[in-house]
Amino acid sequence: MKYRYISPRVLVQEIKRMKEKYRINYFIFHDDLTFVSKKHALEMAECMLQESVDVFWTGSVRSSLFKNESDIKIAKQLK
Repeated sequence: MKYRYISPRVLVQEIKRMKEKYRINYFIFHDDLTFVSKKHALEMAECMLQESVDVFWTGSVRSSLFKNESDIKIAKQLK
């Protein structure tokens, strides 16, 4: 199976474009590979904060991705 990687920066730019063009303010990520790793999830959170992306969103992740106490910081940034 092939996986096409999209960087957090490109994903955030696409969210901003869709928000502006279609006036969308709610996004749902149903792909477990959206947050393929903790590093990727943290980069996504940082990009969304840096770009001041003002949208509501939900996403699914693998249950094993955030399993340690130290992962709470990343999860809170994604909130």
